Amino acid sequence: MVEIDKRKLQEVRDYYHEKAEEEIEAAKLQGQELSESDEDVIRNKFSFQASQTIRKIQSSNPKRIFGNGFALDPNGWREGYTKQPLSKRVEKRRKKKKAARKARQAQRRK
Repeated sequence: MVEIDKRKLQEVRDYYHEKAEEEIEAAKLQGQELSESDEDVIRNKFSFQASQTIRKIQSSNPKRIFGNGFALDPNGWREGYTKQPLSKRVEKRRKKKKAARKARQAQRRK
């Protein structure tokens, strides 16, 4: 499977932490007085959103992880993935069909 870059996940956490702080600052600028528990509620809401986003990233398929830029290995999403590329899978079948076709043609000529 594709390894996920821990720094990118930390960037997601930091992004939601910044959003929480911005919301707290916006409330203070509007003149609302927030108690510590109100600030904790806001921070918990955004930390929950961060954990949901991270869980969604971790449960994504390798192609999507690579496409979103969270993969640690830049060589491609198939690196370490079990499924063979399409060209390799088709190659076996084509060889078998070609051999069978030649055998049938040889049989008809007899």
